[in-house]
Amino acid sequence: MVKDRISLTLDRDVVDRIDRKLEQKGITNRSQGIEQLLEEYLQRDAVTDTVILAGGEEPNALIPINGRPVLDHILDHLEDEGVENAYIAAGSTAVEDAIDDDRDINISVHVEQSPHGTAGALRQFSDQLTDTFLVMNGDVLCAVDIQDMKQVHESADAQATMALTTVENSTDYGVIRMKGNQVVGFEEKPDESFSHLINAGIYLFEPSFLNRVPGETDQQVVQIESIFEQLAGDGQLNGYVYDGEWREVGGRA
Repeated sequence: MVKDRISLTLDRDVVDRIDRKLEQKGITNRSQGIEQLLEEYLQRDAVTDTVILAGGEEPNALIPINGRPVLDHILDHLEDEGVENAYIAAGSTAVEDAIDDDRDINISVHVEQSPHGTAGALRQFSDQLTDTFLVMNGDVLCAVDIQDMKQVHESADAQATMALTTVENSTDYGVIRMKGNQVVGFEEKPDESFSHLINAGIYLFEPSFLNRVPGETDQQVVQIESIFEQLAGDGQLNGYVYDGEWREVGGRA
């Protein structure tokens, strides 16, 4: 692991508190101890679980970008953000075949025998999703700051937060209606572009969100957008505006 040397100037009381904490942990090397304390702090506030939606018999997640599948770029970003577990809802075994095993992230792939929709696909991971979790469309390339998005999500005290981005022509997308920081409605592919703000295909959910998804025994095809309409009506859907580069790979119907 590559390490960078940095110099810190800290208040003496802070240094004393750090030394007492390290002594309690039995750590004698202050530099290593501070690094461990920082890692523990960052991990405590991190989003550790992500579901990637890569459905379809020919998933857009496997389209090559710069010689590598979109999915590879997504996993790179998740590793950089400190995500520990990636659960992939796949529509084809080709997704599992395309994954590089040499990664610092735990990857679980579930290939659906029949489509259950973008929300229905989350049911299979409900036992693992016990804390705030991220969901990403497998055809989206971006570098959203996941931890910053989580802070915004927590401050809103909402069941879900949707990342939003802007495009020049929004008539090909789901256009968002906002009131303050709340998402209050959608319009899919409107005839006229009344807003440039659209759904970016990246979401943070509380585990309670899964209670809104009909049970697997119902064999229903459930799309996330339909549940978003419920959340918006209940005032439980927050918006997070992402102003970085964003790209949706593959054509839109």
